[in-house]
Amino acid sequence: MSIYQGLASIYDQLMEGVDYQGWAEYIKTLTEKYGKEMGSALDIACGTGNTSIALAELGWWVTGIDLSLPMLQQARKKAAEKELDIIFLQQDIRELDLTREFDLVTCYQDGLNYLLTQEDLVQTFQRIRNNMSQEGLFIFDLNRVEKYSRTAQGEVSFIDTDDFSLVYETSYLKPEEIWEINVTGFVRGEQHYEKFKEVHREKHHHLADVKDALRSTGFKVLDVFHAFSLNPPGADSNRIFVIAQKEEGRI
Repeated sequence: MSIYQGLASIYDQLMEGVDYQGWAEYIKTLTEKYGKEMGSALDIACGTGNTSIALAELGWWVTGIDLSLPMLQQARKKAAEKELDIIFLQQDIRELDLTREFDLVTCYQDGLNYLLTQEDLVQTFQRIRNNMSQEGLFIFDLNRVEKYSRTAQGEVSFIDTDDFSLVYETSYLKPEEIWEINVTGFVRGEQHYEKFKEVHREKHHHLADVKDALRSTGFKVLDVFHAFSLNPPGADSNRIFVIAQKEEGRI
């Protein structure tokens, strides 16, 4: 099964403790820091649309992109309930192809860690740049997966609720620097539980490689911060934010 298919119906329950409004406010802080006025925003790997919705509520005109149709169906339903005019489209971010340009492109919650090669990273950055307006901002986070290599080797964990049960089996593939999570789930249906299995893989992208990929595709790296701060990342930074800007005159 492809990722975020079986998990889609319970994803928001799993993530109910995440402060999506706080994520959007942090992005507002960053856009104001770099003098970017509110305009059009493209939220790639948007999932069930939580950050897309939070950005729209701040006043951005938002389009969300994700590969998982079940996740997008959840996003569309929630946006409609809030009467928000958000466009949600199914696309592979490596093949991103839209008919307009955006002032802001965002990618949160490990979206780019799911790209497992440097080639995929470069291709994605090029596609993103092609869909950005002049001097557009690209803001994304990266999970520093290497941190989990110390604790995730052979770890098994469980989540059990009235509506679903999940088993996570995690391992760190050291040569490839990939964190692998095998998920087995049982979700309550109308008459019985439905079983699913998914395998999630996240790549540890070294910051130097990320910067090289950005520069090679026509971006200028403005800053790198410890998550949700304006401080540089340190040894304890499990998540970092990268802020880049489209450079004109580059192809």
